[in-house]
Amino acid sequence: MIEANESQPLRLLTVTAHPHDVTYTLGTSAHHIERGDSVTVVSLSDGVTTHDEELEDEMRKPASERRAEILQRPRSEQAIRKQGELEGVCALFGIEDARVLPFPDNPLEPSSSKILSELTDVLHEIRPHIVITHAPYNYPYKNMTSLWDNDHSLAGQLVARAMQRAAQADAGRGRSPLHVAQVYYIGAEFGWTDIDLFVDISDQVARRIEAEALYETQGHTSEFSRKRIEAFAGYHGWFGRTGYAEAFIRERAQTSDYLTVTPNDLSSATQTGRETLDRIGQFESGRADGDAR
Repeated sequence: MIEANESQPLRLLTVTAHPHDVTYTLGTSAHHIERGDSVTVVSLSDGVTTHDEELEDEMRKPASERRAEILQRPRSEQAIRKQGELEGVCALFGIEDARVLPFPDNPLEPSSSKILSELTDVLHEIRPHIVITHAPYNYPYKNMTSLWDNDHSLAGQLVARAMQRAAQADAGRGRSPLHVAQVYYIGAEFGWTDIDLFVDISDQVARRIEAEALYETQGHTSEFSRKRIEAFAGYHGWFGRTGYAEAFIRERAQTSDYLTVTPNDLSSATQTGRETLDRIGQFESGRADGDAR
């Protein structure tokens, strides 16, 4: 898990481009909630444009076979379904505060004053110690902003601008400056050599699979969900020397009064070769649905 001051409950704020993007952080969030921290999730958009597989499939049919109820479905109807999916998924991991801002996606508008204003309001409301969001650059160009429209990197840029705003004292609104202690970028789209932190979520992987299957508006099935988790969380678990992991990139180097080592690091250092292989070789697909470790 992410190391923290055990004497102080932390406030985490996860900000994603679309409702589905939060899935790459849910096991980590569950660990924080278990230790008494709070987690708020915010999607900057409804995700309808990016993920409407039903409409896409309908448009592949000959014009005479397309169903009017799909073609004429109001965007608001699909947005409500997606917000319901996000809330249901977050509830599986103990997250009670999940929000979808009323903005369209693909592309997000990085200069939108409305998005920046609402996001700045959320930052002042939550006053998070940790922010989890997308990197404001695209793989493999680390430390460089994206040169093309990609909702994930644009979301990271919007969050950075909102944090910059929130860091300024606002006497007119009676807001004291907010300085976030650390920002973690979601590492799902990056190679393992870019990752700064692997969070062991082997105890949460059954719920991660269940969560993926709840995104029915994106056409997810239980079989697809298992494959997706094996491909992403299993991949990062391999390089994190455990069964399943979520990956993060720190925005900046950390400062400490001493050299740090995690309990997982200490445990790995004393494992036998057999124990290491058994830990890395955990295979969730062999378990029954919903059978969390």
